Amino acid sequence: MAITGLSRRDVLAGGMTAALALAARGAGWAQQKELVANTYGGGWEAGHRLAIAQPLEKRLGVKVTLISMLAAELVARTKAAAGGRPPVDVALVDDGPFLLAIKEGVFQPLPTDKIPNAKGIFEKYRPKEPFGVPIGASQIGIAYNSKKLKTRPSSFADLWNPEYKGRIGLSTPASTLGTVTLLSFARLKGGDEGNVEPGFDAVKSLLPSVASIQAVPANLRTLLERGEVDIAPMWHHDTSILKSKGTGVEFVVPKEGGIAGLAWLAITKGATTELALEYINQGLAVESQQTMAGPPSFIGPVVEGVQVAAEWRGIVPATPQDLERLKTLDWPRINLQRAEWINRWNREIKV
Repeated sequence: MAITGLSRRDVLAGGMTAALALAARGAGWAQQKELVANTYGGGWEAGHRLAIAQPLEKRLGVKVTLISMLAAELVARTKAAAGGRPPVDVALVDDGPFLLAIKEGVFQPLPTDKIPNAKGIFEKYRPKEPFGVPIGASQIGIAYNSKKLKTRPSSFADLWNPEYKGRIGLSTPASTLGTVTLLSFARLKGGDEGNVEPGFDAVKSLLPSVASIQAVPANLRTLLERGEVDIAPMWHHDTSILKSKGTGVEFVVPKEGGIAGLAWLAITKGATTELALEYINQGLAVESQQTMAGPPSFIGPVVEGVQVAAEWRGIVPATPQDLERLKTLDWPRINLQRAEWINRWNREIKV
């Protein structure tokens, strides 16, 4: 769930864990005994806690605090904190917000020579801009409950099937999932990043079949688990978490193509760099990526040497080739319009 009204002082309240044997690691992060990073909650938080935060705390004797905050909100808060302390030291952001944040100047350039594990990043995932590194690969498709719905969807267009009336969940464009959904609907009707009108028309025509609209994708996953919705555009990792619990929820790559995406780690301006670099380097370690590629996270690896279990291949992107088979979006073009899409959605789209 996105956090609102929470200052860095609030996040850090409660004291700091004493550092253990920090002198040998250098005076820079010896002065910083706590690091704050955001995740998206759910599997992202569980994976980052197991694979990054806990190993770092054990190895360096520091405290890592993880908070749940969507990427778009994080970029806005970090920009608002210019000249002061940012809400987090290490930011987790999707493709679109990452590019926007670079343009807004809210991230520090990364000294990749101080991130040894960055050498293992797949060549095709290596950043063009020196402001972040990829931490996970994802795809968006359709989640549906095979135990409750007779017909397996094969396309986003199938959401208009009368069988699904009253069973559909959607996300708002405040999240990357919701933005991708809106554009996927626009493409179905002849639109694109420069003409999203068909997408809004499509959403409005679907509303009689929609049971719930959520701003936070993790909330939509909860509704799927509870059976309050049975079909929804969804991230592969959220769907995989539900599938692993025996809920009957399955993931479908729509015939028009799922949507590929990378999540990035970056260091905010105003943050102490040394410990943040340690956090990022830990996240790119092969053993950390291996942990995140399975339960409870199912996040696609971005470094070489990670094995995705056979039962999850085709769902969890294991290599760059898996993402190349999917669609991509023109995020620089989207970012110029996204704020207005969000405002328009909030005005016009009601369940």
